[in-house]
Amino acid sequence: MSLKSDVPAAWQLSPRYMSRLWLSSIGVTQGKPENLMDLKPETKKVNGENWSVWETERGSDKETDRYWVSCIYGHEQIWLTQPIPASSTRCKTRNF
Repeated sequence: MSLKSDVPAAWQLSPRYMSRLWLSSIGVTQGKPENLMDLKPETKKVNGENWSVWETERGSDKETDRYWVSCIYGHEQIWLTQPIPASSTRCKTRNF
């Protein structure tokens, strides 16, 4: 069985298309990202460049207070995430 396309034959997939998802942003959450507790970073200027900075010092040892960092690809299509080590006090990234 083959699938039939409704796209006119004149249309073709361009080899210019790349099926990559580019890093679109970085996010920090309090608790797992699916809990939607996104933290807003401070914007700081360092050597003429803008940086996003999140303070991640923990006030307690509760799992819900743990911070997570996420690399967000393809305008929020894929989130790769991991907990931030408890000893960390700050996360920062250059704005892009």
